[in-house]
Amino acid sequence: MALQNNNMSGPNPSCIGNLIHLQIMSPNALFSSIPSNLWGLEKLLFLNLSFNSLEGNLHANMRALKMPQSIDLSWNRISDKIPVILRDFQSLIALNLSSNSFLEAIPEQLGDLITLDYLDLSHHNLSGEIPKSLVALSHLCYLNLSFNKLFGEIPRQGPFANFIVASFIENEALYEQPIFQVPTCKNHTTRKPKAKFPLKFILPVFAFTSILIVFILIMIKCRKNNVKTPNTIDVVPAVEHRLISYQELHHATNDFFEANILGVGSFGYVFK
Repeated sequence: MALQNNNMSGPNPSCIGNLIHLQIMSPNALFSSIPSNLWGLEKLLFLNLSFNSLEGNLHANMRALKMPQSIDLSWNRISDKIPVILRDFQSLIALNLSSNSFLEAIPEQLGDLITLDYLDLSHHNLSGEIPKSLVALSHLCYLNLSFNKLFGEIPRQGPFANFIVASFIENEALYEQPIFQVPTCKNHTTRKPKAKFPLKFILPVFAFTSILIVFILIMIKCRKNNVKTPNTIDVVPAVEHRLISYQELHHATNDFFEANILGVGSFGYVFK
């Protein structure tokens, strides 16, 4: 029996636990809490209650189921701790609890879900370190622990060697492998910055060279201003004229004799 692709809305019906042959469940627009008798559906294979308004917690009346292969409770309002009893869902392949309000640490017991290949615990208030037990999940192909408050070292072994930075972004203080591009822990070995090292020498040399060039240009300009441009008047040699007295003119023209006149100008006669 399958219960999916419907427009079910309202509170979860308490009688849903009577559907003992239900294998697939994925309604929407449900609110209130998950009914406790839901965990009595022993033949349930796929449970999808994502994008509803479910609230409360999971561990109060949760029972382990051997059959489910996929559980998706994402985008609800479920709070409190992630239930440790999830370790007993031994057939589980995909677990998506993202975008709820789970608190505290990720349970170490999730490392017992050896068939798991998809795990999304993003967008919560989870804190503490990433459990080392998750290294044992050899089939894990997808992991998302982003947007939490996790800190400490990211494991190197097992499937963690294949995960990318998006799996760990927006946490408090995760650190480790350079390929993850997450912040370096303060207690971790400090690496010398490669880019800044040569700048210690390049910048002073560049500054000194610039100052020297400016100084040389100023000196050249000052020297040009101090060189006097030769004046045309100074270059042309001055011609000195001897002053001639009236007596000398009178004697030279034979008492201004008319026979010595060469012509008449605008200022008078011209004598030879």
